[in-house]
Amino acid sequence: MERTHPRSRRLAGALALVALTLALGACLPPAGTRPLESTPTPAGCITDVGPAPRLVFGGCGGDVTYNVSVPARCLTHACGLILDVHGWTMTGDQQDANTQIAAIGGVAGYIVVQPNAPGSVPSWSGTHYPLVAAFVELAIDVWHVEERRVHVTGFSQGGAMTNWMRCNRADLFASAAPTAMAGAACADGTNMPTLYIQGLDDIFIPQSAIDATIASFVDRHGLDRQLTLLDEGGITVTAYGSSTPGVPIYQTVIHSHSSEGVNGHCILGSPDPANFYGCDQPTEWTHGRLVVDFFRWNPKPA
Repeated sequence: MERTHPRSRRLAGALALVALTLALGACLPPAGTRPLESTPTPAGCITDVGPAPRLVFGGCGGDVTYNVSVPARCLTHACGLILDVHGWTMTGDQQDANTQIAAIGGVAGYIVVQPNAPGSVPSWSGTHYPLVAAFVELAIDVWHVEERRVHVTGFSQGGAMTNWMRCNRADLFASAAPTAMAGAACADGTNMPTLYIQGLDDIFIPQSAIDATIASFVDRHGLDRQLTLLDEGGITVTAYGSSTPGVPIYQTVIHSHSSEGVNGHCILGSPDPANFYGCDQPTEWTHGRLVVDFFRWNPKPA
């Protein structure tokens, strides 16, 4: 059985309470527990349904390839799906080495998709965003994914893609977790539960952009309730909600951890601190755990 630190359990309980309070009507059986009515079968560029800790698919458009983690239970039960997008110069493997979302999400009943950007120096552009969304739609169909438990997260350039998905594909995703990338609330008012993870002293994201990002959500969605859930070890977790029923939760994780070369532009609690983008300081509040737990508690309302 998985062991968690007592403080982790207390934070988990607090976050779950906030999610239940601010996302009424989102009740849904846990991912990977509802039996499937039919067996997943390959289709399109998805040529193998697993199970496997890492399948790789190409030929799906735009020279993007996809690492896909498929737990065994997802062949017999409806799992959720997490799209986890790497940043500039990175790969899907490097993203997972820092987030460990494939393993953490797998235990929680999620298929995890980690795309690889093309180029000798991997880089995402806006032309890739709809292609990645189309692959997620194909994966949902192939593995008969629970459509209320489809989520998106990404680091740096992957955070920019996450913000695009949040505003342009709210039909597809239940909640989002952009990391190390500023991004205002959607101009058209589109909203979903959002977790914003951001390091201070980020060489790419100034404090003014961090403040503006948070203020845009608070102001645009009338978030008049604020609760600090954690403030220790250089990490502050804050939940913002509204007295108006049905307004999705907005949550921030602001930290002072850093990595040599990019300062606060790093992945919190990375088990691979030698990696350029992994924060150097150890912590029990790891990026992967925070993100997967947020997704577990924030499915799409019925």
